[in-house]
Amino acid sequence: MNRLKIVALGLVGLPLAFGAVAQAETITIDSDTTIDADNSFPDTHLPYEVHVIDGDNHPTVVNMVPGGSIGCALEAYDSSTVNVSGGSIGAWLYSLDSSTVNVSGGRIGLELMAAGSSTVNISGGSMSHLECLDSSTVNVTGGSIGGVYAFRCSTVTVNISGGSIGGVYAFGSSTVNISGGSIRNGLRIRESGTVNVFGSDLNLTDGLLTGTLADGTPLAKHVDIFGDGQLVLHNNPEPSTLLLLSMGGISLLAYRWRRKRKTA
Repeated sequence: MNRLKIVALGLVGLPLAFGAVAQAETITIDSDTTIDADNSFPDTHLPYEVHVIDGDNHPTVVNMVPGGSIGCALEAYDSSTVNVSGGSIGAWLYSLDSSTVNVSGGRIGLELMAAGSSTVNISGGSMSHLECLDSSTVNVTGGSIGGVYAFRCSTVTVNISGGSIGGVYAFGSSTVNISGGSIRNGLRIRESGTVNVFGSDLNLTDGLLTGTLADGTPLAKHVDIFGDGQLVLHNNPEPSTLLLLSMGGISLLAYRWRRKRKTA
């Protein structure tokens, strides 16, 4: 893995309150790089914004490890891959175009955004919220997320099977699939958003969703549904029920076999 390679340096404007614009120092990386304690971009006189693009040997792979620091934003473009296992990003982590972002640790100060046809996999780390747009695919198996927002498009898919999440918000025509994890503040579904919940004994009564998720997590959360939003409950049989069904199937096959022998 190469040490840091900077191929471009410039200034970009960052929007602030009341229409003011702050300047950020832009650094572009187009070859495999490790961002660690010796190769970081903490805020100095200007916040740093790091762009990862494909170079000659694409896809570019950037690993951010414990000790690494980016003052403002880390943005993945083209088909690049960004792996975050530690360190801190002051504000934003963006996965754009057809890039892949894997987060297993570290801290993102504000937002992780998935857009374009990108793929984001979250198994650890922490962030204020996760925003999912366009035709992106997001898989959450762990980590701490203040809120998951899926909206503004018809093909975004979010799969949640673990982690600790403040709330889930499905807008537009997005699809959110929930089979595990802890959702602290419930669900909000509006427009044509769809939330599929997988588990057992799932029931919605007077806006309260109860039951057990597929990973065994108890569920008792409020659900708000507006417009054409949909909540679809997928109840799976208990293991004991599956055993009884399988035994019944075996008995039926044995009965048919014996009957066939008698009539032969």
